[in-house]
Amino acid sequence: PQRRADGFDTNRLQLLIAVLTQRAKLPLGQYDVYVNVAGGFQITEPSADLAVALAIASALNNVSIPQKTVIFGEVGLGGEIRRVPFDEKRRNEAKRFGYTTIIAPPARPAKGEAPPVGGPGEVKILADALQSLAL
Repeated sequence: PQRRADGFDTNRLQLLIAVLTQRAKLPLGQYDVYVNVAGGFQITEPSADLAVALAIASALNNVSIPQKTVIFGEVGLGGEIRRVPFDEKRRNEAKRFGYTTIIAPPARPAKGEAPPVGGPGEVKILADALQSLAL
């Protein structure tokens, strides 16, 4: 099978496919996987990991990710979803542009506040993210 990426690091793509295969038990070994970032952009930060992983799972299962959904987070080798820089700013911008669903790691607590209890769309592991979108 071929793994190709335009605008996304091919080595990172290989890692995401391995995590999806091992941790989420998706049978990707026999399929070609292509990732294309529209508009000629180059994504170099790991915040797009979760979005790419869910897009691959979506294509494999022939299930569309709902419109008005924002997805971000770094995917670790163990399938854990890590926070990314400017987490709160990303959430605020998504809401400002009318996005209704955010799939991301739990938000950072504000100074002096207790850590928030996981809300809808807050995921800690890849399996939870797949389940939240019925993938």
